[in-house]
Amino acid sequence: MFYTAITLLPVFILILSGFLIFKFWVREEIPWKLCEKLTYYIFIPALVINDLTGTDLLAIKFSGVLIALLGSVLAITTVLLFCRKTLNKHFSINNGAFTSVLQGSIRANFFITLAVAPLIIGNEALALVIILIAFFTILVNIISVLTLARFGDHRKNGLSHLLKQLFKNPFILSTIIAVVINLNGWIAPVAIENTLNLLSGAALPLALITAGAGLRFSNIGKHLNGLLIASFCKLIALPLISWSIGNLMGLEEIAIATLVLFHSQPTAMTSYVLSKHMGGDHELMATILTMQTIFAFITVPILMTLVI
Repeated sequence: MFYTAITLLPVFILILSGFLIFKFWVREEIPWKLCEKLTYYIFIPALVINDLTGTDLLAIKFSGVLIALLGSVLAITTVLLFCRKTLNKHFSINNGAFTSVLQGSIRANFFITLAVAPLIIGNEALALVIILIAFFTILVNIISVLTLARFGDHRKNGLSHLLKQLFKNPFILSTIIAVVINLNGWIAPVAIENTLNLLSGAALPLALITAGAGLRFSNIGKHLNGLLIASFCKLIALPLISWSIGNLMGLEEIAIATLVLFHSQPTAMTSYVLSKHMGGDHELMATILTMQTIFAFITVPILMTLVI
């Protein structure tokens, strides 16, 4: 429990730092918009390519745990889409807020997962986590982009627009590029590799700080319904669904523990940037990001104690 809290603490500190910087220092919107664009179009794609190209995708047997991982995501997504109108009617979750609830329910901060996995499960789980990230990233980005393209404020009707939004998304493009490079065994020149290392190093801090700058604590009450629904789905329901699927499939204990750890983390910090640029409810998204990080201090240790 102590190590998990220590791992999560820097994430929350950076989010809080962004909030304090905006509140007491840089209150203009233009610098933050520029920072968001740099993060969205340059730093995060560089991070995705840098991380995924260095993983041996063919060396690990992962089919069973991958099915459980992605199956649980599809299960939560299906339930939320089916209940969208009910959420709107009874919980005042409009279309923009729904996109943030969905992202907050299925995306995972795999940076935290990579840091926590060796501490809680052991180093032998780290390689499995890395390979899962590649496929998980593609699925959740496709779901998130299509949902935002359909229900976000920038939405346009029609399949052609949805496909356009999907294939020009830098998250998805960088993931596809990284997988192609990896599977073909291409090795980047040292200069390019070093450049990607430098760019990727800025991705997570900037994503966290810009998320914090978009946070408004006064809106927690306003967004309480969306926050609670997304947090329940992400921090409790999704890990338990993956645990159930893993047990039904007869997966090994370490695989099941990896599934629960992966899905019990707070939602991805990149969700805020995606929500901001595609017309989602970014204020709700920022609230979900911060509060799930706080909630995870309690839920992650409890869940991991139950499965290990």
